[in-house]
Amino acid sequence: MKSFLKILTVGILALNIFISCDREVYTGSAEPEILYNGKIFVDSNPDSALIYIDGKNSGFVTPDTIKGLSEGVHYVTLKKKLFKDTTLAKEISGAEYKSIFVDFYKNPANFGIIYVNSKPEGAAIYLNNENTGFFTPKYLTNLLVGEYKVRCDLPLHRSDSAIVKVTYSKIQYLNFVLDDTSKWVNYNIDNSQLSSNHLSALAPGENGIWVGTRDRGIVRIRGDKFDIIQSTNSQLKYNFINSLYVRDNELYVATSGSLQKFDGSVWTDLTPNLPDPYVTSVIFDNNSVMWIGTQKGLVKYDGKSWKVFDRTSGMSSDFVTGIAIDNFNNVWVATNSAGINMYDGNQWKIYDMSNMNLSANLGNSIKDIACDKEGYVYAAHIYNSEKGELGGFTRFKDGAWEQLELKGVPSNLVESIYVDEEGNKWIGTKGGLTKFRHNPSDGYFFNTSNSKLLASQVVDIKLGPDGNLWIATFGGGLAKVKKGNY
Repeated sequence: MKSFLKILTVGILALNIFISCDREVYTGSAEPEILYNGKIFVDSNPDSALIYIDGKNSGFVTPDTIKGLSEGVHYVTLKKKLFKDTTLAKEISGAEYKSIFVDFYKNPANFGIIYVNSKPEGAAIYLNNENTGFFTPKYLTNLLVGEYKVRCDLPLHRSDSAIVKVTYSKIQYLNFVLDDTSKWVNYNIDNSQLSSNHLSALAPGENGIWVGTRDRGIVRIRGDKFDIIQSTNSQLKYNFINSLYVRDNELYVATSGSLQKFDGSVWTDLTPNLPDPYVTSVIFDNNSVMWIGTQKGLVKYDGKSWKVFDRTSGMSSDFVTGIAIDNFNNVWVATNSAGINMYDGNQWKIYDMSNMNLSANLGNSIKDIACDKEGYVYAAHIYNSEKGELGGFTRFKDGAWEQLELKGVPSNLVESIYVDEEGNKWIGTKGGLTKFRHNPSDGYFFNTSNSKLLASQVVDIKLGPDGNLWIATFGGGLAKVKKGNY
């Protein structure tokens, strides 16, 4: 065994000698290692500028120190959004430490211009909410690069504004078309704090106008202030609003799942008293009795007790779509498929296609109903091709019904009926808004072509205490027509 180990050791030594002899052997002196120790501290105003060294992105931003620079001249370029690039040369010797500071604001090239114009001209120009003292049209010069808010104000016009980015040595052009609000004011999600363009109901009160929406709860407008009331920030149960009514500064809210009362601070839920939570309408009669329409009957509340009327009580249908009160305190009820019901306090009278004595089948599906002080009752019949119901607009007085034709729009497109204190009838339709006093043919028609109405489908109309007319649309938001202009 020992002899084997000796032989193995001699073999390994011989192999190492052979390998060593096969290599090249360097006999010269070693080259010195080159060390790059130059440094440049780079800063700027404003900071966070990208630092480029000799045309290459260093990956650093100001302020920072660039290390490991070789001897010689290095070109430092700073790049900052909106500003003109700035390049400076610095010579480094050995491990020298040098610094560079660039003030972008001191470079005359880093200024821009905004041209502001408006239609009509003469609007006051505000820059970042400060009055410049200038009026349109005007070039605003010597502006440092950056972002500016430019606003134009003109009396009896809606202010307009825009955000513009000023870049070096360039002119930014702004042209505003200011909406004339001297007669008509539109509110939508783009120009105001209105929560939705899809509206459903209006209720004017001493504390502003209450606006119901189809998908975003309620908005109260008080001058320039918008109060958003939704299920997420209040005790409102549902955001789908069917009807609103104001009485004694209290708001009654009919939704797709509740009836609530709001006194400005406290919400009261009235839903448990109803046969169904889907509430279509709410109104008070001449004796301060509240009447509520639901899918499963009409509800009467006299301040003490609740009473439900339905088909078992003599009504033609349980599904109430609208309620109106006439001069004699009779209650007129529109139904979804069974005509019109009138309650005189003792018994029900039913009006439908079988006894209205009309020349055409307008149908028994009633969209809305209203009464005026002259003793007329107005009803909107819904068009239904499957049932052969033509739809239309009818009027009742002294026991007789008549069919009326509206000016400017087919009478079977009626969405809402409103009678103001002066006896004017406002008829909201899917094609616009019609106004008349007695004869519809002598009325006036508003649509998106001949007025500032932003949508054709008018779902509600109300006059406010200040005499302004409010128009709710489905899709175009809210319109206010100032007193004396309708």
